Amino acid sequence: PNFSQWGNRPRAVNLYELYRSRSLGRYFQEVGLKICVDVTWPWGDLEYQEKFVLNSLPKNIPLISMEVQTESELLVDKLAIQQYQKVFDVVEPQGAIIYAGKPGREWFEKNIVPGCPVKIIGTRNEKLGERAKQKQAKTTI
Repeated sequence: PNFSQWGNRPRAVNLYELYRSRSLGRYFQEVGLKICVDVTWPWGDLEYQEKFVLNSLPKNIPLISMEVQTESELLVDKLAIQQYQKVFDVVEPQGAIIYAGKPGREWFEKNIVPGCPVKIIGTRNEKLGERAKQKQAKTTI
């Protein structure tokens, strides 16, 4: 379950979204579903990330997922490297799924040492662009 947390929201709202995510994930586990824990936090809030997000996860969790934003600001921000790397260093997941466009993929591969197998999944817009190109190639003489 994913309930986004944003840096421009009050901390109480972000804590509520984190609680909803963890509670639903726990419920899904109790009824026998395997889950992939979505690791998200309000951008730039290092204290929140460590105290509430990372400390609420067990070490060596089977699978996590994260989104790597593709805004140009993130891709040059040293804080981004610190925050993403910290997830892998603290949680030590057995595997990860990363949702990212091409710039995010390249940034992740260049800057982050996950220490576990990682599957990077392209964005919806990327997939739609590929389908449009394929459709155009079929209709072009």
